[in-house]
Amino acid sequence: MRFRKAVPTILVVVSCVTASGLRAGDPAGHRDTAGELLWETRGQDEPSGAGLDVDGNGHMLVVAGDVGEAANSQWFVRGLERRTGAVAWEDRHGPMTFGLAKDVAVDGDRAFVAGWTRTAGLGFQFVVRAYEAGSGAVLWSREIGAGPQCLEEVPRFARCVAKAVAVQDGRVFVVGHLTRTAQRADFAVLAFDAATGAPLWESVTDPTGTGANDYAWAVRVSGRHVFVVGEYADFGGLIVQAHDARTGAIRWQQREPGAGNSTLKDTLAAAREGVFVAGFDASFRFFVKAYDAETGAPRWEDHLEGLGQATALALSGSDARDGGADEGSGPRIIATGVVGCDPATFLDCELGLRAYDAQQGLVWQVADVARGGDWYMGNVTAAGGRLYVDGSELLEDGLYHPTVRAYRANDGGFEWNALFDDGTGHDPFGSGFTGFTNGVFARGGRLHVAGDVNRADGNFDFLVRTYRAR
Repeated sequence: MRFRKAVPTILVVVSCVTASGLRAGDPAGHRDTAGELLWETRGQDEPSGAGLDVDGNGHMLVVAGDVGEAANSQWFVRGLERRTGAVAWEDRHGPMTFGLAKDVAVDGDRAFVAGWTRTAGLGFQFVVRAYEAGSGAVLWSREIGAGPQCLEEVPRFARCVAKAVAVQDGRVFVVGHLTRTAQRADFAVLAFDAATGAPLWESVTDPTGTGANDYAWAVRVSGRHVFVVGEYADFGGLIVQAHDARTGAIRWQQREPGAGNSTLKDTLAAAREGVFVAGFDASFRFFVKAYDAETGAPRWEDHLEGLGQATALALSGSDARDGGADEGSGPRIIATGVVGCDPATFLDCELGLRAYDAQQGLVWQVADVARGGDWYMGNVTAAGGRLYVDGSELLEDGLYHPTVRAYRANDGGFEWNALFDDGTGHDPFGSGFTGFTNGVFARGGRLHVAGDVNRADGNFDFLVRTYRAR
């Protein structure tokens, strides 16, 4: 993880509205501009901070991330009023020794956050905490691990951490890795009662039976199944599993040797019509594959010639939250990532956006060239007939700037573009990046983006921005 962060919490309301409804200082009287920045919340008490994921309900946003100083970090969750961005509450948990809150899922008035803490001499703990979304009150907390089996030195990869969380029908599902066999990381899927945090079941397995390191990165719930994707046998390939949501029993399993998803949590989507996985294949090509949700039987797959990687999936259509482009016609699967990269350098990539029919495969595709000639990674979310994609765009100044783009969901038509750092970001680390966008969430005509931006003093700011989505 990079470290940058600081400044007391500051709320900046960017969109000033006069009594006439026009934005102050706008001579053209422009109204309701799509992509208009409405507000941002930036900074934290510690020197550095980063927002890693964002979710919300009609009134509140909950942002998971970390705060830190020097080379250490601490679990950090911030609650924001969705309309104004005002900070309502914050939670810091565990010591400041490489802890962080990785993923958040909001269900009604409760927020569930997964991540980890680390204690010197005891190692890592797999952590999930439940909050009252409006007040930040901790409803329950579960910490698993911390002991000889969770010390990173025994061996280096044997860590006990939670990577992603999902909630449905009163159950919370958390995935990551725990060490239970042969002092290696085991593929871990755990379920808890959403109201009390009581453990319901766990599936902690060594899929190959060889004692290799195995990791679960992503989780989605659809109907009576919990779907999980991760990597097995010391990053030897992708593994996809379906669990019974009530008992945890493994219903089916598929492996994709040589494939991977770079530990990303949004490379999995699930609906009645199927399960969809994204990443790179054994030839390091952009890769999306569909499986039957009930049986795991492969349906179709998409591999692009040339180097690239799919980094995120979203559902657009009747199964997507907050509506979509094709209401009543079933979901459309949206994948984003980088395509057409130079095989020698993995640079000169284009931003790829591809839409698939859940049953039949590719429907349309878009590949956008960065102003400086290269894109890095990205996330995607769908709402109200639009797709919102983030990533890092190389600009003419030779730096990668965090960027947000909007497209039409029905045909991929471009609508608007915004720089998360306003194009003025710094690069005191010499990394080539001015900051990152790490999570996107759209609802009710607004797009919420969480990430961080570098400061000239060598720290970086926890940053959440809200744009007018349409």
